[in-house]
Amino acid sequence: AAWAGQTAGTTGAHTQKPPPNLSLLYDESMGLGVACSAWGQPHAGVPCGYAGGLSPENIKEQLSAISSVAPGRCVWVDMESSLRVKTADGRDIFDVNRAVACLRHVKDMGLL
Repeated sequence: AAWAGQTAGTTGAHTQKPPPNLSLLYDESMGLGVACSAWGQPHAGVPCGYAGGLSPENIKEQLSAISSVAPGRCVWVDMESSLRVKTADGRDIFDVNRAVACLRHVKDMGLL
C-alpha cells in the first residue's frame, strides 16, 4: 500500500514504512471547527495532530481527553479559527492574546 494520496484507512496496518515527512491530522469535523465527540488513537510511528473545535476556552479539557488516547505521545493541535477575531471594521485577524491564553493553559498543565 502506497502512503501518497491515502486519506482513508489511516488506522489500518500498512506494510511500508511511512516517509519521514508524513504527519496525520485527526479532525472529526473535517475542517469545520466543530468540537469532537471522541479523539482517535494516533497511528504508531507517525507524528499526529488533533483539530476540531479546540479553543482557549476548552483546550485544557480537550488536551486531557487527547492525552487519554495518546498517553506519552508528543502531539500537536490545530486551532486556527478559534484564534481569530473580527475587528470593528470587519477584518478577520489572528489574536495573539488568544494564542497566549492557550499557551498559559498548556504550561499550567505541565505540558510545556
